[in-house]
Amino acid sequence: MVFVGLALIFLLPRSHPGPDQTIVMPNDTDAPSETPEPALHSDPARAMTSEDAPLAFFKSINRYPGNNKRLTDRSHDLLNPGARHEQRRRIPANPDNPDPGWEVLFTADRYYINGEESAEITLQLWHEGQPVTPESLQLVARTVTAQGPTVTLREQRNGAGVSTVFRPNEAWPDFAGPVQVVARFSADGMAPQSGTLDFHFTGSEQNPGKFTGAVSERLTQGSLTFDVGVDIHIAGRFRIEANLFDAMGRPFGWARFDAPLEKGRQRVELTFDGLLFHDAQAQAPFLLTQLRGYRLSPEHASGRQTIPTIELNHATAGDYDLADFRDTVIISPRQARMMEMYQDAQRRGVQLTRPEYTGD
Repeated sequence: MVFVGLALIFLLPRSHPGPDQTIVMPNDTDAPSETPEPALHSDPARAMTSEDAPLAFFKSINRYPGNNKRLTDRSHDLLNPGARHEQRRRIPANPDNPDPGWEVLFTADRYYINGEESAEITLQLWHEGQPVTPESLQLVARTVTAQGPTVTLREQRNGAGVSTVFRPNEAWPDFAGPVQVVARFSADGMAPQSGTLDFHFTGSEQNPGKFTGAVSERLTQGSLTFDVGVDIHIAGRFRIEANLFDAMGRPFGWARFDAPLEKGRQRVELTFDGLLFHDAQAQAPFLLTQLRGYRLSPEHASGRQTIPTIELNHATAGDYDLADFRDTVIISPRQARMMEMYQDAQRRGVQLTRPEYTGD
């Protein structure tokens, strides 16, 4: 028995398309409309339920170009870029804190902070379900690289909870990377506790560019391309992305631009594959929104300098119909070679299974 992840290392294709060739395949009506999540089997020797299951799975996760994804209401990370995920949780009981009835929520209203932007940070305590005001609280901000000064934040009381406004640009305008706010707090009957919030900050002196707000759209070989205006301040490789919604307000497409850009005003292309429109049965007009981006910067701790976001909701002007969009699957030469490896393994009787999850 050979695992899928290992078998392909040793299989050589008999033939494959040339480097400039692309294969166009008819739309497979049995293919899933979104990427399935691989199942984790408790038995590592359990085989796929059919001989062509590995090949079908490979096709399903490569249904769209690498710079596209199908969105649904469950695509939380792409639909809520920069959202935080802290939740109210119980403070563990230990010899120094024997009372198990304490709960805390330490969170903020954003993860990414650019230039003069600020984040609102809140800390709330409960004991046996009842709100409790901390007796002592210290909030300290710092960069993870210890670059620049450490900053003490001033808190405000909001009922039983406390809050503060975090403006990192006042301390580190020339910094880009991860920053932290550390809270140390206590209350009557509770031993001193501490917690940390992480942020990504791009200082005003590290701003790599901005969105101009200019957007136009056009059909390109059965796909829909948006030309998005940018003004680049620092040349380098950029990744810019956005989400696309249909006339019913349903999210159905994500696209990314990934290429080097020189300084100056220019336009970047965000292309949504035609197959996305057919799989979602999307109806016009379409709405381009949630535009965001960053410059890859290995010289900084986090490897990126974020472009300030803008409120952009661009509704398409064209009277588009599904017939305007391509409904075929485009297979790259690399994908064609991988598919041939799967098929060759099946012809030779190799049994393919998914690797067993070995985590705790």
